Formats: sequence, C-alpha cells, structure tokens
Amino acid sequence: MKRFLFTIAILICIAMPAAALCQDASGGIQVEARLDQDQVPQNMTLEFTTTVRWTGQGNDYILDPADPPTLENLVLVGSTTRATKGIQAGEQVQILETTYVFKPLAIGPAKVIPPTIHYLDTVNEKHGELKAADVGLVVIDPVPTGPFSRIEVKIGLFAGALILLAAILFGIRKVVVAGKSAKPMPTVSREEQLARESLAVRFEELTKMVRRGEPGPFAQGLAELIRRWALVAYGVSAAEKTTGEFIRSLESAGLSPAWAERISEILKVCDTARFGGGFTVEQAQRIIDIARPFFPSKGKTEVPPPDPDAWLSGRPSGEN
Repeated sequence: MKRFLFTIAILICIAMPAAALCQDASGGIQVEARLDQDQVPQNMTLEFTTTVRWTGQGNDYILDPADPPTLENLVLVGSTTRATKGIQAGEQVQILETTYVFKPLAIGPAKVIPPTIHYLDTVNEKHGELKAADVGLVVIDPVPTGPFSRIEVKIGLFAGALILLAAILFGIRKVVVAGKSAKPMPTVSREEQLARESLAVRFEELTKMVRRGEPGPFAQGLAELIRRWALVAYGVSAAEKTTGEFIRSLESAGLSPAWAERISEILKVCDTARFGGGFTVEQAQRIIDIARPFFPSKGKTEVPPPDPDAWLSGRPSGEN
C-alpha cells in the first residue's frame, strides 16, 4: 500500500511542470519560475528561481517587493537576488532573478507556489500583476548514509590521503637533505617561526640604516641580531663565549660548517666596525647580502642548504 501511494505521488509530480512561464498581454514583461530538480532526497536541498524579464529601460517597470513562495512539505533556508541587463534581438533587456533554497520536510509530494509579482508600467501608467504556475516535485528517500557514503567520511578519507602523501614527500625530501648535510636542519615550530619573522622584520629595519648612511649602528645591530637568531634557531646562546666558541657551539647544534663560516665573517666585520675599524656603506651592503638568508621573508622556515655559494654570489672583502 505504501509503495502504491508513493507511485501515485510520483505520477502527480510528473504531471506538474518543473518550470512554468507566465506572460502579460502586452508581452513587455514576463515572469518565469523553475526548479533545479523535480526529485530531491530528504536530506538534500534544492533551488527554486523566479525570473522577471522586460524589454526597455530599468525604470519602465517598477516592481513591488515580493513575498517568498508558499511552500508545501518544504522549508525556506535562504535566498539571493540579482539584477542584470543585456541586449536581446537588438533591444535592451532587464532581468531580476531571485533564487530560493529549500529543504524538504518529509518523503512524499511537495509543491512551490510562486509569489504574485505586482508591478507599475510607468510608460503606459498602469498597474499589473504576474504569477507563474505552481511547480511540483517529490521528496524521495535520503541519500545513503553508510560508513563510506557520508560526505564527511569522504572528506576525511581524502584529507587522510593528502596527509599521507605529504608525509611521503617530506620523508623523501628529508633523505635528500640528509644526503647533502651530515646533520639535518632543525624542525621549526609555530612559536619559532613567529620569532624568526620578528627577526626578519628587525633585519629589514637595520638595512634601512645603511640606506640612510649609518653603517656603524647597522653593524652593532646586526651583530646582536645574529646572536638572537642563533638562540631562536639552534638554542645556542652567545653569552660568555668568544666568537670562536660561539661558532663551534652552532656547529655542534647542527649548523653546517659553510654557514658557520659565514656567521663568523659577519661577526668579525661587525666587531671591527664597532671598535673603530671603519665600515663603509659598500661593505655594509655586502654583509647584508651574506646575512639575508638567515632572516627569510614570511612563509620560509629554513636556513638555505649547506652550500652557501649555491645561494649567494660574491664574497666579502678580503675573502679568497
């Protein structure tokens, strides 16, 4: 009996149009109503669109605000309205389109009764109204909800596959890096990344001193910044250490010898400038080029690979 009634409901729904068109006598304005589907699962949504179209200027017809459609076995969950214009058969056409989103309530027949559109024809100075025919549909059983058919599960499986792929690619990259360096680069946490970004901001501030012709304060600030970087990136403090002891501590913590040599060069030049040894703008610019990879821009999380010559061109004065 239940199946018989359900079949009758489907036949009634099929007899009703999925889209209906109503046009006034003058042909100047018309309204159309349509559903995006004539069958909808109980746990899904569907869209219903009313389109008012007329030829002429936008102010040839003035539309009163329309009430939402009357619904049977459906509930309104949202709506959007869009006004456009274009050229059709050499005439200007105005289009006002409203799309409603409905959610079914129960399995069985459902109906949408479009609203009546009241308008003022400003050219002929008359009032009128339009109404599209009722549109029917049927609500069917919900989509399957098995363990592998729910959209949340599918999204979770897809995300898991992406994470697994990322882990594989990360492992391959780690092996490649390990082949180039005796010690892998340290993992960068979110807190450490924020600290590095703060250092990068300070580095850019120091470079402005060089552009202002202040190489001395730049040298002092850069020396302090390099020591702060070592503490953030490798947990190595420069306190109570000579430059040599500081460099050896960095190498023991995992910094490659080539980059440790670069830090040593930066500190020696900065110390010379700090203690009155002279420091030109040109020398400062070369030190900026050497130091910049230690303070990458936002989004980068690593010191460059062990070979600095693959990243940097030129060497500071006095270097072979």
